[in-house]
Amino acid sequence: MSKFNKGLWEHYGEETAYFAVITEDKFRKESLTETARQEFFAGGEEYIQTIWKEIESNFAANFEPQKAVDFGCGVGRLTIPLAKKCKEIIGVDISDKMLKEAQVNCEKFGIENASFVESDDTLSKLTEKVDFVHSFIVIQHIKPVIGEKIFSRLVEILNDGGVGALHIKYANPGRFASRLRYFVYREFPVIYKVRSLILGAKKEPLIPVYNYNLNNIFRILQEQNCHKCVVRFSDHGHLGVLIFFQKQKDITY
Repeated sequence: MSKFNKGLWEHYGEETAYFAVITEDKFRKESLTETARQEFFAGGEEYIQTIWKEIESNFAANFEPQKAVDFGCGVGRLTIPLAKKCKEIIGVDISDKMLKEAQVNCEKFGIENASFVESDDTLSKLTEKVDFVHSFIVIQHIKPVIGEKIFSRLVEILNDGGVGALHIKYANPGRFASRLRYFVYREFPVIYKVRSLILGAKKEPLIPVYNYNLNNIFRILQEQNCHKCVVRFSDHGHLGVLIFFQKQKDITY
C-alpha cells in the first residue's frame, strides 16, 4: 500500500484544488474569481522564467529539453509554462482529481504536449529517460522515508547531461512551542480535528510538512553523478532549498 496520503490530496482536489497549491483564501473554491485564477497561473509563468534563467546561466544555454517531468503537478500551474519550454512534459500527481483539473487547464491554455500519470511510492509509471526533472514545494509534504526514494528516482531517470530543479524543506524557523504543536497535529490527526471543532474552523485535514536531511539529499546527487549543483534558498514560512543540478557521468574529483 502506498505511503502517500492519497485521501488527503483527493479531498483537496475535490474541495479546493487551487488553495491546496497556494494556501491563500482567494484561491479557495468558493472565493476563486477569474482575476484570482489568472493571477494563479501568471505566478507560475514567472516562476518558470526565473528557474530557466538559472539553468541557462549555470548549466545549459538555450536549454530545450525533449522530455521533462513535473512531479506534484497539481492543477498544472507549473506544468503549463514548462510545456512551452519542452517538447514533451509529463505531469505526475497522487490525486486523480488534480490530474483531471490539470488536463482541463491544459486544454484551456491550448497545451497539446502535456500528458499526466498518477504517482506512487516508486514512480513506477515513469519508464523512460528524460532531460529535465522538476518539483517545487511538493516533496516536503511526503514523509522522508518515501520522499527520499522519490527524489532518488527522479534523479535516476535523468539522461546524462540532463538537468534537475528539485525543492526540499530542511528546517522550521518557528518557536519550539509552535513546532511542537504542529508535530502533535501532524502525527495525531484526531487532535487536530478536535482543535478545529472547538475553534469552529473549516473541517479540512492538515496538510503535512516534513523536514529533510540535506546530507542524505546531497549524497543521492553525488552517488548519481550530479557533481555540479547550484542552491537557492527559499522561505515560505519553512526554510528550504531549490537545488539545480546536472548529471554528468564523466566528471570526477
